[in-house]
Amino acid sequence: MCSRRALNTACVFAAIVVGVMYTSQLRAADEQKADLWSIRTLRGDGRHVDYAAVDARLNELLEKYSDDPQMQGRLYLEALMVHTLSGLSRTDLATAYAEKAAECPLDPADKAQVYLAWGDTAQMSYAGASGDRLRTGRREAATLYLKSMRVALDNDVPQAVGERPACPEGLPRSEALLREGMPGYPPEMLKRLIREQQERLAELQARFEAWQKADAEWRFQRELIKRRDFSRDMTVKLYATLPFDTPELERLATQILEDKDAVNDLVSRTNARAKEAMDRAGWKLPDLLVGNELEEEKRLRRDLSSITAFRQGLKTDYEGLQERVNTLLSRYSDRPAAQGRICLEALMVHALSGLTRPKEAVEVARQTEAYPLCPRDKAQLYLSWGNAEQFMQPGAKGDVLRGIRREAAIKYLQSMKVALDNDLPTSAGPRPSISPALLLPESILASEQQIEGLPIHTVKEARQLTPAERERIRTQYRQDLERWTVTKEVRARTEYSRDLIVSLYSTLPFDTPELERLATEILEDEEAVDDLVNRTNARIKELMNRAD
Repeated sequence: MCSRRALNTACVFAAIVVGVMYTSQLRAADEQKADLWSIRTLRGDGRHVDYAAVDARLNELLEKYSDDPQMQGRLYLEALMVHTLSGLSRTDLATAYAEKAAECPLDPADKAQVYLAWGDTAQMSYAGASGDRLRTGRREAATLYLKSMRVALDNDVPQAVGERPACPEGLPRSEALLREGMPGYPPEMLKRLIREQQERLAELQARFEAWQKADAEWRFQRELIKRRDFSRDMTVKLYATLPFDTPELERLATQILEDKDAVNDLVSRTNARAKEAMDRAGWKLPDLLVGNELEEEKRLRRDLSSITAFRQGLKTDYEGLQERVNTLLSRYSDRPAAQGRICLEALMVHALSGLTRPKEAVEVARQTEAYPLCPRDKAQLYLSWGNAEQFMQPGAKGDVLRGIRREAAIKYLQSMKVALDNDLPTSAGPRPSISPALLLPESILASEQQIEGLPIHTVKEARQLTPAERERIRTQYRQDLERWTVTKEVRARTEYSRDLIVSLYSTLPFDTPELERLATEILEDEEAVDDLVNRTNARIKELMNRAD
């Protein structure tokens, strides 16, 4: 029988071996993170990426991890993300990295990210396409987004992630601390206290390990849900844009997802978004504008489209863009509102092309501010202006960083102020509705013609109303729909501005007092200020807890 001393020696030796092995694993994990980060840092500010250096570093690390296929997949994904976050100007390289990454064994979150980034790359490969080529590009991108969604289905991820599990609190003092920190205690009492603490420690250790497992599962679900929802939204956006082709989407989704509920949800979302877009385009022009006003609006929209056409990502011709803007400003010199929309369209080209010329974007924003704008456009102006301010000096530190953050926050706060100035409710609420029969032309309602596709009772009810009553209902519907659309779009912009402010001030160096002072001066609304400060403080606390 082993002596107590021999047994204790064996336990100590085993603990040392386990500790050394655990430390080695931690060091290996840290080394892998450092190697992955060494690829990401080659992106710089995203405007002048040395893709040859990225490729060289990638090949060097692939050789280093030649016996670790999963790590190789993560390396390919990291190189792919450098391209994705830098404007995808080299879609050929990005596609090659995506194909290699997809062949490697990856964890579900990374696998979903590969297909998501690959879908973005496919979209960019067909930028500016039309006709059959546009349809082909859309189909390729949608196929990849659907594969990203499939990862979540394969891992039985719920529709939404729940509350994060709470970490257990209250760790007991160790045996050594008891011995050193409690001199003079009777030996029997000390032994009893030590035994109780050891039992408590074992209980807490079990609870902590259970929490670690639950928290890991929560983070796993959160990451997959985030990628699934983004892939779904990108797919909806693709097929809710002309030329519509929901049958093709349904066919692709059925083949890839193999989940009836997921397919129905995707198709329903696409149809709803397409209908919303058609309603918006359909009633605004023919119903609210007449005669010369209608023709002028159509001409302005064509001219605005000619500005949008300059957007080519990192290859945008900014000189040609400015020349076109100047021509249109001269053409609409007697219409300040149209001039404001022209300048805003130019600003959006900057904003959606990576803001590679932030100083020019800020100048365009200042020019836009001088013109009368509707609430939607005004909220968008300050939102895009704030983004441009953030890009003025990438990598800034110290007082320069604080100054840039302050300028960006001021613009975002001005975007939030638009909703307050127009007394918009906090939510747009349900979309206004109207009987489909009332949207039929009066010539059909005035006749006895049978109408297919609509319930008989709705047509009968519509025909029982006089033409004046029908027109009154239509007018009220259009006004309600206009009000709903304005509220929805302005709120979307102002809430996004709010979230960007929270992100700015929940990052080091923290300065909530400055945020509160700026918000008080600009918003002039105590509830809005309190909400903004509380959100920021909560975000800071969440990040600090996560870091701990």
